[in-house]
Amino acid sequence: MDSSIIVITQADPTLVYISLLVISCGHPGILINGYLNGRDFSQGKFVTFSCKSGYKLVGNQQRTCQSNKVWSGSLPSCIFVNTCNSNPCQNGGSCIDGENQYTCNCIHGYTGVHCEKDIQPPIVKNCSSNIRSTSSSRFVNITWPAPTLYDPFSHKVVVSTNYPHHGSIFSWGDYTARYTALKPFNGLRSNCTFNITVRPLPCPNISTPLNGALVCNGWLTDFFRACVVFCQIGTRPSPDHDLSTMYFCGGAGRWFPSVLLPSCQRSSLQPPERDAFHYFMSCDKKHIDQMTKNYINILRKTMFRSVCLKFKDLCKPENVDVQCSDIQVNEVI
Repeated sequence: MDSSIIVITQADPTLVYISLLVISCGHPGILINGYLNGRDFSQGKFVTFSCKSGYKLVGNQQRTCQSNKVWSGSLPSCIFVNTCNSNPCQNGGSCIDGENQYTCNCIHGYTGVHCEKDIQPPIVKNCSSNIRSTSSSRFVNITWPAPTLYDPFSHKVVVSTNYPHHGSIFSWGDYTARYTALKPFNGLRSNCTFNITVRPLPCPNISTPLNGALVCNGWLTDFFRACVVFCQIGTRPSPDHDLSTMYFCGGAGRWFPSVLLPSCQRSSLQPPERDAFHYFMSCDKKHIDQMTKNYINILRKTMFRSVCLKFKDLCKPENVDVQCSDIQVNEVI
């Protein structure tokens, strides 16, 4: 706004009016949560700004009244920087001041703007590793240390398990122990799971007979082995051996009737007709396939036929194991 100053000179009998133009930029504006320092708003003068405690000045600290009646720069603002003063972070979170805002750094197990959300599932400690046991007895007692399932923030945890006594009497087979911990406070769960394997004593290896083949079950071998000796055409088994004999090893970990197998010895005699199923020409795929089929037929006629009745989906030629020895007789003598 412009203003005039009138000067009257008494020395001159004629009154002389001198008008001087003064330029003003007007009030520079109100600083919220701050202070304006300076009251002269005319050309060439300047004012400064400052903020209340807990606030930070952002923008021009000083403004000057220019000849075009406009203040230099722009009105600054006071930004609140003591944002953590109200302790907004919960559950042990740490607060970081910002400009008109704050950030909460949450401890492990909590999240949210104010660390208000519990995302900690139950803790599982001392969960057993997988257990494997062998025994000649069909049933064996197995126990393990109970796992520890808890909440580090002392909230209630409900534990359920299929083995509440942390053990049981197991027969040969495969089992899974499960512990589940539920934290009702946030509905989260944690699990402790491990496998229990119970097997008979392992069967010792037996050698493939010379000039012959050892044909055995290739399924459920951890539980039993049932083997038959086949001889190559042009040989005969040891005199004291009957080719219809089945060699069996079960839970006791011993072979019956013996761990020693006969060899197939050179002979010009024709095999008895009843033993025809136990002879093969060579160990090529064609004759191996025939031996596997013969083995299944033999197995189904022995005292071990229940193995095929109980495990029909496994008792198949493709699951039979055939091991041929070094063949020294290549043709009938």
